[in-house]
Amino acid sequence: REALPTSGKVTVLGKDVAKLRRHKIPYLRRQMGIIFQDFRLIPSMTVYENVAFAMRVVGARESEIKERVPYVLELVGLADKENRYPDELSGGEQQRVAIARAMLKNAPVVILDEATAYIDPENEALVQKAISTLTVGKTLIVIAHRLSTIVGADNIVVVKDGTIHAQGTH
Repeated sequence: REALPTSGKVTVLGKDVAKLRRHKIPYLRRQMGIIFQDFRLIPSMTVYENVAFAMRVVGARESEIKERVPYVLELVGLADKENRYPDELSGGEQQRVAIARAMLKNAPVVILDEATAYIDPENEALVQKAISTLTVGKTLIVIAHRLSTIVGADNIVVVKDGTIHAQGTH
């Protein structure tokens, strides 16, 4: 059963999610880039194909895909691994592929659920910079335990035992 808010409402792109009809949910999901802790990469596709897949799903032109995918792979430090398969990558590299894929979807809302948890500190700075570059003008919802991941957020909400414990800026 889906959890409903106990007070207030949750809106995404102006839509109250509790009132959405089931057939509208896939449309709303296409408007969001989501990066989970498990990367959900397609094992039979190369790094390039995994990233390009997100753009194809939303109907991007092939010329745009050929231009943007190498650019984003460079931003996340994986340009030299575009022909590798997910099982040939470390956990941190797989996570960077998932981040690149979500960023290229060009969704107005991006949800990052522990998106840099498997990335070493050196590459985390690279990925944070890439995320900042690729999400200008977008709404980001970042779920994280590391303070370094959320230090630049406009609003930080600390949740403890299912309730808001604190809210503000860094």
